[in-house]
Order: sequence, then structure tokens, then C-alpha cells
Amino acid sequence: MKTEKEKLCSDCVYSIHVDFGYSNYTVEGTTVNCAKGLIEPFDRWYGKDPRDAFAETCPHFNNEGDPAKVDCDCSDFLYHLGKGAAQWEPYATSWVTAEDLHNTL
Repeated sequence: MKTEKEKLCSDCVYSIHVDFGYSNYTVEGTTVNCAKGLIEPFDRWYGKDPRDAFAETCPHFNNEGDPAKVDCDCSDFLYHLGKGAAQWEPYATSWVTAEDLHNTL
């Protein structure tokens, strides 16, 4: 018998995963942010945070792709472009734009 997978904000294409820690080699966790601004950021913590379940009732939930992911070191961040949204372009996805990243983070 096939069961439907639980909907989680951390699986949504509108989520932005930001690793935190000392470097990309010592990641201590991942903060999940919503590009739509529908939930407060939370630590993914093995999918055990109850806020992750907001996806069950979210009208924007979509898991047909991957979330945007920002590494600890921001190794792809375009610092030379100043402080605008364009510096986030390497982290943008089909669903989360550089402007979304700039406004959310």
C-alpha cells in the first residue's frame, strides 16, 4: 500500500536553505526560510521542527523542484556587485529569484 509523503516546508521550492557554522567544512545546521514570507525561519534539525509542517496547509506548497541553497562560506556570492539583489544570482532557482533571496536574507 503506497502512502502519500508528508508535506514539509523544507521540501518546498519556495524554501531557502542557509547553512550555518564555521565554514562549508564545519556546517552545524541549516536554517529554512520561506521566500513567500509565510513562516518564521527555523533550524531544519532533522525535520523535527513543528514549523516545518506548515506545508500541510500552505496554499503555495510545491515540491516539484529543489529549494534554493546558500552555503556557509557564500562561496558563489558576487561581492563585487555591491549590496544589491544581483549578488544573489548564483543561488537563485526557477522559483526563488535573486530579488527574493536579497529580500529574505
